[in-house]
Amino acid sequence: MGGYGSTRWRTHYKKRLVEGCYSIDILDFERKGILNKPGYLGYNIWYDKRTGKEIASIGIEVELRQDGVYVLYLKYNVSNDYGQEKIGIPVYMCTSRTYFGGTRKWFICPITINGKWCGRRVRKLYLPQDEKYFGCRHCHRLTYLKTQERGKKVYWWYGFR
Repeated sequence: MGGYGSTRWRTHYKKRLVEGCYSIDILDFERKGILNKPGYLGYNIWYDKRTGKEIASIGIEVELRQDGVYVLYLKYNVSNDYGQEKIGIPVYMCTSRTYFGGTRKWFICPITINGKWCGRRVRKLYLPQDEKYFGCRHCHRLTYLKTQERGKKVYWWYGFR
């Protein structure tokens, strides 16, 4: 037990990072008043910072159904090795009550993995560079940069230094 090669130090799989993905945040939409405008058509383009090449562009359409459900239609182009591919997905939204009497809006994750729909309430949806669809960080197996850092001692909380 514990012989040569018994650990997985060099072959350990690390998750992809949230910081390396494109994201849409429901709070940004609320601050801009987009969710209060049914029929809103918006457009945004993301560029590669190194090359200046267009990586993805997104069109946003907000629909308020008669039953009070908000649906956000995302229409975007994703660049890959074979050119650009057009993607269109509906993203449903729901609301929840806060403790102070207000309401909070959430995205419902639209990803289906192995025939099972995720359906998580999330604030942000992410699009990793090698994926086609926006989804929550759990479906894309994303983590934050801070959790991947090793070797930093965080003993100040326990009084050690």
